Amino acid sequence: MRKYLIGAIFGAALTIGITAHAEVSNMIGKAVDGVFPVKLEGELLENEAIVIQGTSYLPVREFAETLGYEVSFDMNEGISLSADKTVEQESQDELAKITTEVKQKAEDVVPLLESLNHEIKIMDDKIKLFGAQNSDGSLTEIINGLIQEKTELEELRAHHYPDWDK
Repeated sequence: MRKYLIGAIFGAALTIGITAHAEVSNMIGKAVDGVFPVKLEGELLENEAIVIQGTSYLPVREFAETLGYEVSFDMNEGISLSADKTVEQESQDELAKITTEVKQKAEDVVPLLESLNHEIKIMDDKIKLFGAQNSDGSLTEIINGLIQEKTELEELRAHHYPDWDK
């Protein structure tokens, strides 16, 4: 009887151990349904994705590192992804540089636009003045020249600052 009891305990322990192991590695032995290339932002990754039972599995390290993440693996913790501080800092530095350049260009553009608008207003005033004094038609050629200059300034403004009046 004692042999049967020891056998039953040993058998139960063996069964429980196999069941626990099967729960942890449930993907082992599954058939791969397909292998597909992976593109990230139009660039083809070196490693391909696999599909098992309708679920796609990506190459984690390559995919994450391409997105700027650091990848680490620990047997107890599993796979860990964290933002790469270098990439994050470089992005912030680049953004600060672009912001500074845009502010500088805006500071340069505003006076030019104001000057251009001022010149157009002066042309308008001259056209009105000469128009009022042109009762005999002797100033028509001068007025037409002023209108041509004003039109050129307006075209210049429209070309360089298409949204200035919106």
